[in-house]
Order: sequence, then structure tokens, then C-alpha cells
Amino acid sequence: MFDIKRSFGGRESTAKGLLVSIAATIAVSLSGCGGPEAPPPAPVLTEHIVDPSSTGALIDPSFGSHYAYPSDATSKGKLFVFFAASLSNPSQYQLIEKAAASSGYHSLGLAYPHLRVRLHRWDFT
Repeated sequence: MFDIKRSFGGRESTAKGLLVSIAATIAVSLSGCGGPEAPPPAPVLTEHIVDPSSTGALIDPSFGSHYAYPSDATSKGKLFVFFAASLSNPSQYQLIEKAAASSGYHSLGLAYPHLRVRLHRWDFT
């Protein structure tokens, strides 16, 4: 068993003061630990999927669809335009487009014809 008087050289008041101080520190520390506040609810986004050929008869629809996400009432009044990386289409980047709309930007993910780039292997030996 732990003998408080022996551990602190017979000074029981010093030991009790230390224990009270430790307990108070723990209590104060834990009082601010109510946990993180719940994040605000995510805005409800309206998704518009547009077939590019509906904007012009000569446009090849094989490039994918356009995606539009108008921002809600907290709009910044600015437009975020996203072009997908080579050989991909906006449907593969919806998280980026939705994140922009959730941040207050009107968001467009536009499909476009990609250049077919042939990669060459270079031998430097």
C-alpha cells in the first residue's frame, strides 16, 4: 500500500497539496473536452448533367457529360470551371466540383475532346 507520509518524507500536507493540484489540473483539462462540435449540415446541391451534343449537333457526346452545380444562397457570385485531366471526364471528378459548390462557387465540370498523346520510351543507356 502507498504510504503518503513516507513518500514525501513525512510531509503529508505537501503530498496532499500535490494530489489536489494534479486533480484540479485534470478536472480543468477535461472540462473543455466536451468533444468537437458537430459540423454544420452539408448544403443540398442540385446536380445538372448536360449532354454536350444537346448544345450543338456537331459535338461528339463520347467525351462525357457536362456537370453543373449552382451554389445555394451563400453564393460568392463566382464561377469555378473544371476541366478533367487528360483522357478522363467530369464524372470522375464530381467530388471536386461539389466541393467548389459547397464552398459558395457556382461549379461547372466541362467535357472536352482530349488530345491523344503517345508516350515514347527513351533509352538513355
